[in-house]
Amino acid sequence: YNEAGNKDTSKELVIMHDIIKKTDDINHSRQAKNRNERKQLSKAYQEYYKENIDLYDKLDMTKILKQKEEMLQYHPKGFMKKFVKDNYEHLQKRVEEIKSDKEYNDAFYPGQYYEIHSLLYSKLGKKLIVEMSLLMALSILFIMDYERLQKTNDLVDATRTGKRIMDCKAFAGTLSGILFSAILCSVTWIYFFYSFKGLWNVSVASTLVAEKRYSGWFYPFVTFFKMTQIQYLILTLTVYLGIILLIALATIAIQFLLGNSYFSFAILILLNMALFLGAYYSNVTFMNVILRLLNPTNLYITSGAWFMENDITLSFAGNEFWIIGVTGIWMILCVKIARNFKLYDRNVSSIHKNIKKDRCTKNEFH
Repeated sequence: YNEAGNKDTSKELVIMHDIIKKTDDINHSRQAKNRNERKQLSKAYQEYYKENIDLYDKLDMTKILKQKEEMLQYHPKGFMKKFVKDNYEHLQKRVEEIKSDKEYNDAFYPGQYYEIHSLLYSKLGKKLIVEMSLLMALSILFIMDYERLQKTNDLVDATRTGKRIMDCKAFAGTLSGILFSAILCSVTWIYFFYSFKGLWNVSVASTLVAEKRYSGWFYPFVTFFKMTQIQYLILTLTVYLGIILLIALATIAIQFLLGNSYFSFAILILLNMALFLGAYYSNVTFMNVILRLLNPTNLYITSGAWFMENDITLSFAGNEFWIIGVTGIWMILCVKIARNFKLYDRNVSSIHKNIKKDRCTKNEFH
């Protein structure tokens, strides 16, 4: 609301949009006050453009790597050193490609003034990830724990279909979580993205999009491949879907094992906290990359810098989907193990109940 819903901010964005698109909306320039404001913003925009259009001229990704290594006191060895060096050399080739294709020249809202990218994909993005994860977990736990809360487990477990009803409930809870997450994203973003009208084909690597990063460093968003604003949004939503599906798998596995939504929710939170702390562990070998790929909380940490140069160990194309894929594999295995354990446990309980019932009948007969 502060960035787009506020009346004054919204009006300024509209005027800036007209300046970027080189249009003159009569509705926003009729009054003298609006004309003066437009003139001032136009002047500020032209000055900003001249100051930042040459950001790529001296950009060297290998120097950026060295600066990061010194700042973080991270000096990889062996294969890891070669792996990181190769990644940044590929990024430097991408810089040359951006310069030759003139991707850097696309007009957009001045990044230093409005910080559109970090607002949408870092500040709001991280909040959305947490909220969507909570909605997904609660949707699944509510429906999977319904029989226990209503004390109808024995009745449901008496049939073959009832024994496997949890599979259907897990699937229904997952679909509900996806639906709620879609509504949440739509309500959060749809109004703001109205200001992107006519700017969807602007390159994310444009110098106008660039913002301050990493302790005040200021350089463009060097994406791994040519990417427009609309493509970045679609890929971001795809990663969001991957994240909440990972949360769904973790929730289902824990609920199968514990069978109590309250305990499951607490364990899920503790697990995520442990993974979040573990994400900051690092060493100077390639094991660091493997550990990052096994830990989905790295997606939360790097939100706002996906599909571009960011973390030293994750600055390679497709790392977001590698994390989702690798994590998804071990989580699917956890779900299978937990589900089989639950089915076995139910079958054993059913046998014990039948034995007890037979004994009672036999005693009464005697």
